[in-house]
Amino acid sequence: MTNYGGDSNLGVIFSLALPAFSLDSPNGWERWNLGETRNITWTAGSYTGTVRLVLFKGGVRFGNIATGVDATSGSFAWTVGQTYDSGMAPAGSDFRMYLRSADNSLVDPSDYRFALIAPAAQLQLTSPNGGENWPLGSTQNITWNANGYSGTVRLILFKKASKVGQIVANIPAAQGSYSWTVGQHQAGMAPVGDLYSIRLLAGDGSQEDYSDAPFTMTD
Repeated sequence: MTNYGGDSNLGVIFSLALPAFSLDSPNGWERWNLGETRNITWTAGSYTGTVRLVLFKGGVRFGNIATGVDATSGSFAWTVGQTYDSGMAPAGSDFRMYLRSADNSLVDPSDYRFALIAPAAQLQLTSPNGGENWPLGSTQNITWNANGYSGTVRLILFKKASKVGQIVANIPAAQGSYSWTVGQHQAGMAPVGDLYSIRLLAGDGSQEDYSDAPFTMTD
């Protein structure tokens, strides 16, 4: 905490007076398809000016998404990847979003990197697809659309974009669902936590899809 003039209480008062200003989504580990429409969302707190949304790739500014957006709206409909000064971003897994107040006095970036991907050609994971809270050990259905793919699929559990373990393999894609004991994978049981995702992978490796955003495994 900053000490203002040697008075720690003044520092407390000053910090409490600052408006809550935070980017809510995308905030890390999302996988959004290029060209689709997604809402960028934030909390402005007591700040009532305008905000700017800036896209970074690999730690370098890529382009401006929008400026002069009313902070109190809390949301901006984004054609994913589109910036007005640098065009369409390429696919990649190293993006961050920055929310900035008009005078740059308030800034909040995505907590973690997120991915912009080319739209899945066929396989589409539908659940868990982000935001779920599934109790560890409960039975939940992992579901997907095969969209014409006729081979088999594998289901793999990830946390923070790192592989935890394979859940199951050689499931007919046309089945469209797998009854999962939440947390269970071939190497054991994952712990309670957040930032989990599922990878749906074609048996021949030709295509894949992930949860669009993380889900949580609870007690």
